[in-house]
Amino acid sequence: MTSATNRCDYADRLIRLYIRDRDRVCQLASDPSWNTECWGELQACHFIGRGRKATRWDPRNLVLACAAHHRRMDADPIAKHSFFAARLGEERFTALHMKSQQAFDRDYDRVIRELRELRGI
Repeated sequence: MTSATNRCDYADRLIRLYIRDRDRVCQLASDPSWNTECWGELQACHFIGRGRKATRWDPRNLVLACAAHHRRMDADPIAKHSFFAARLGEERFTALHMKSQQAFDRDYDRVIRELRELRGI
């Protein structure tokens, strides 16, 4: 993996695999406020968009969601905000927001190393 694009893609793959292993099922399925039936493939759903690379690979920033809930969550930013705030708690939620405002150091090798450690590989 030489290019930044290749390393970014690899980091994306590692975080998706980690989120699938961690969550296993759609995290919104049992939440009555989302009252949408689960359907579609399971996807890693970001709270803070992937464009903010400082938090792109932070496990606190992702949950596993079926395609229906992922689409619905992205269409309702207020509900998405409420869901992640409740899931993380005030302190972790604030820390994630603070981290999202930082510049990404472009150290993809560090990100990959941390994700590999997280996955135990």
